[in-house]
Amino acid sequence: MKKRAKLTNTALLTAVFATSAAQMAQAGFTVNDLYIGFGESTATSDYIIDLGQPASGSTVVDLSSDFSLATFNSVFTGGASGVMVAIVGGDNVFGQYGVYATQVRIGGAGDPSVPGSSLTAAHSSTAMSGGAAAVSSILSSTVNGLPTAGNSVVDSTKSYTSVVDTTGVQNNFIGKTGVNPAGTIDSSGVIYEDLYHATTSSPYTYLGYFTVDPGASSITFTPAAAVPEPGTCAILGTGLLGVLLRRRISRKTA
Repeated sequence: MKKRAKLTNTALLTAVFATSAAQMAQAGFTVNDLYIGFGESTATSDYIIDLGQPASGSTVVDLSSDFSLATFNSVFTGGASGVMVAIVGGDNVFGQYGVYATQVRIGGAGDPSVPGSSLTAAHSSTAMSGGAAAVSSILSSTVNGLPTAGNSVVDSTKSYTSVVDTTGVQNNFIGKTGVNPAGTIDSSGVIYEDLYHATTSSPYTYLGYFTVDPGASSITFTPAAAVPEPGTCAILGTGLLGVLLRRRISRKTA
């Protein structure tokens, strides 16, 4: 039996799984678990994985063992290009409402130190609780629950698509929160999505970014604390002028 570390403050989830049967394990909605959904307009099913609890550690987390390329290819026979990817989660408990949502990178994919997207939606209790409740409703009436952490499910009812990433629907995740968490994989076969979290008392905060590369059977999460910052040496240069400037900076900050 293979064990995975849980996404606490430094890791991304707890999952114990060994067989393909375990990979289809189902349970009820888990507060603040992150659910990644893959969907495509011509596909007959959605592919949904529970990535577990998010974290703010300083180490890149490899979630690739949660992903099955064989399952992905069986659902999306035309390949990864054009497949929509969204990651959502939340807390629908009264008094502690909150939501997690991704935004596809629109300008920062080439610079890991700069998020390529941002979220500015309103943060009313209705939006927070409604968004989390929408996530909890995925699969609830069709397959008896969402997958457990580290596990996946193929949903022929395409509930993830309808509940999470279809625009123009009043009571789904977008309708409740004003946020569309989905992005579409392009011809590169890779997608970057920034992860944000908000509560009724705090605006959306950048937590880091996901890199999803189905062709390489890879899903990773880079927490904000692990995002590289531009190096002082690279900025100032390595010549004599750079040395003098660095000495001047160090004296000012001493």
